[in-house]
Amino acid sequence: MRILPIVVVALLTALISADAAKKDTAPTGSQIRIDTEPDGAQIFFDGTATDLSDLTINNVPNGIHLFTATKEGYITQRKSVNIKSEKPSILTFKLEPITGLIIVQSDPTGAELSIDGASRGKTPLLISDLKPGKYRMKLVAPGYKPKETDIDVAGRKPVKYNMELSSDSASLTISSSPAGAGISINGGDRGVTPTTISKLPSGNYIIELNIPGYEASRQALKLTSGMNESVSAVLKPLPSTLKIVSDPAGAKVYVENQIKGNSPLELPALNPGDYRIRVESLGYEPLARNITIKPAAKLTEEFKLEKNSGMLEITTEPAGVRILIDGHECGETSAKPGEADTISQVLQIDLVKPGERVVKFTKKGYFTKTAKVVIENGKSLPMQQTLNKKFIPDLEITTSSEVYKGMHIDTAEDGTVRIEIRPGVVKKLPGLDIISRKPIITSEPKEE
Repeated sequence: MRILPIVVVALLTALISADAAKKDTAPTGSQIRIDTEPDGAQIFFDGTATDLSDLTINNVPNGIHLFTATKEGYITQRKSVNIKSEKPSILTFKLEPITGLIIVQSDPTGAELSIDGASRGKTPLLISDLKPGKYRMKLVAPGYKPKETDIDVAGRKPVKYNMELSSDSASLTISSSPAGAGISINGGDRGVTPTTISKLPSGNYIIELNIPGYEASRQALKLTSGMNESVSAVLKPLPSTLKIVSDPAGAKVYVENQIKGNSPLELPALNPGDYRIRVESLGYEPLARNITIKPAAKLTEEFKLEKNSGMLEITTEPAGVRILIDGHECGETSAKPGEADTISQVLQIDLVKPGERVVKFTKKGYFTKTAKVVIENGKSLPMQQTLNKKFIPDLEITTSSEVYKGMHIDTAEDGTVRIEIRPGVVKKLPGLDIISRKPIITSEPKEE
């Protein structure tokens, strides 16, 4: 047995003295032997350091006592012991070494993992039995280059390793416009676009893409290990022709909402696919349909339009009146041959859209008028309108007795002036009575 520290000796001596003072009483302490695995651990008895392991302590008082074993590189252990008799006992500490925690993941998963040459299984893995220190980790997976790296294990804090392996072959991504082209690699069928072909050995390749009705695409390519190459091709369609005719002719033709011209219209070199064709003509119901163009096709599409308009037949008094329908200029009435500016000839306005329309009549010097009409599809509607002349004084005449303001009508050779002083009231002023005359500049009165 090794020499006990002075504190423990003093403690045991005090206990022995107390026992000797009590005559005819039973012993109150016990002997405890402490073993550790591995050897060399430091033992603490009720918080007080003792000698190293393999220690025997005599006359331990009855009661609960705390024993602690510590050793560098191992997890500290604590045990509480309840001493109840003088019988000797053995207290054993089996210390667990401190090990690190590492998590290994790989891309791809399922790679074989070895550490310092020892196999550990397939990723992903949690390894918890490595003592602190430096190690060499290696991952191996079929179709990929082996990868090695140094790792440093320290303490119980988990360390994560994400390992990405490089392919030992090449991969090829193939796409085309349009998609769905058949793929041939060095003469062998490899599916349709778009696709990715992996694990291609290093070497030279000929890639061909084919779609019926399109010119084939052919490309040469050299692949090396680890390469991720892409090949894309725009296939040129064989030309197709679409002819569009309409009744009536001259209708506007739209393809995919873009105007292409007027019928009859021929559209050459169209790519295969689905198209939306719309035909429009003023005064007719638009007509649209979807058509499918196949490669190298020659199609003729006919559109028969139905009329969707009516007609207005307008006469005005006076002639020379401008006509606007819903704000759009539609023409001007004209006088009958050989007649003065009175009732006009009939002005025919065709292709008026059915429904309620606002017709505006306007002429300089006359009050503008508007009228609402209902146009029916395929029908003609007669319409007559009389405009009222505006009274706008343009002349002021001062006579010896009065001042007159009105609209100048005419002036005779002797200076006599006829002036309309009120709507429909004409005044004749002799030239000898006129002292002065001057023009009146004024704004037009509001319309009716």
